[in-house]
Amino acid sequence: MSKPLLHLCRVLLPVVALALTAAATSHAGEGVLEINQSCALVGCFDGDLPGLPVEITEAGSYRLTGNLNANGSASGGIRVLADGVTLDLGGFTVGFCQGLNPVFCAPGGLADGIDGGTSTEVTVRNGVVRDFAGRGIDLGQRARVEGVSVVGNGSGGIRVLDNSLVERNRIAFNDGIGAALGFGTAWGANVLAGNDTDVAGTPIAIAHNLCSGRRCGRVQARKYYLTEARYDGSEANGRNVCANGFHFASYPEIADPSALEYDTTRGLTGLDTGSGPPAIQGWVRSASTTSSGTVNCNLWNGGGGGTAAFLQILLPGAAEASSPWRIETEACADDFRVWCVED
Repeated sequence: MSKPLLHLCRVLLPVVALALTAAATSHAGEGVLEINQSCALVGCFDGDLPGLPVEITEAGSYRLTGNLNANGSASGGIRVLADGVTLDLGGFTVGFCQGLNPVFCAPGGLADGIDGGTSTEVTVRNGVVRDFAGRGIDLGQRARVEGVSVVGNGSGGIRVLDNSLVERNRIAFNDGIGAALGFGTAWGANVLAGNDTDVAGTPIAIAHNLCSGRRCGRVQARKYYLTEARYDGSEANGRNVCANGFHFASYPEIADPSALEYDTTRGLTGLDTGSGPPAIQGWVRSASTTSSGTVNCNLWNGGGGGTAAFLQILLPGAAEASSPWRIETEACADDFRVWCVED
């Protein structure tokens, strides 16, 4: 080879190598690395071997620029192996099937759609994850999942470990647990439906969530209490005996106290513990109002007899222990404390 040709090769080879490297590591914006079906074939960036799952091995920002499909393989979609990763799905889908109706595409293996269970501080947002045999999204501690539809996965929808944030997601028709949420996790504005179990764990609701058409995870439990003062039936009904922001409780409102929180600052407390409701009876509203909108003591039980209803908390071991309450009637002239519930 002549010197001019040898010199030309020495100049061109580094340029070609640089071009190939640039093609393998695509950028979806300044400092944001791109993920799509095409780059997955050759490796989307350093540390990612060709094929699925796409493996993220360094902290940073990543974004889908097209749908990512497992095409019926059991490899999963994206695996996050580094802490401090933000993955924006860009409105695209990480799915098990490409161009196939999921009904006719049986998942294989146990791979997750997005698997970051060994990493911390991982964020996944804005897209769809569906039809994997494992979980849709599985993340570690201090994770964040927002604005994602997680649908039709075989081993659950979303799982995050402790101190995470899960908000504004649609979690539907997953086998297993729709949202498995670790200790100290906040969640809000999520819609869950059609999962084997909608939610597991003890998350802290920062906004209302819907589970199968009903609110789940109140932002804050309503409070209730038993007054320290005693009133006869007419006084209990005719006077404002409850604190501002509270009202005379009806039986259905406090029939299930597990959905309420006893207010120890306003109410009489358990005489043995100093906390929680005492095992003492109190007046409760138990019948409809009159046409004028007021409740006559004689109508609390449907009318007549000068009697009204009160509730009594049963002591542990009582025969009626299957329910925390016993409802009875008493003469309106008798004095009892009053049950109040937050508006």
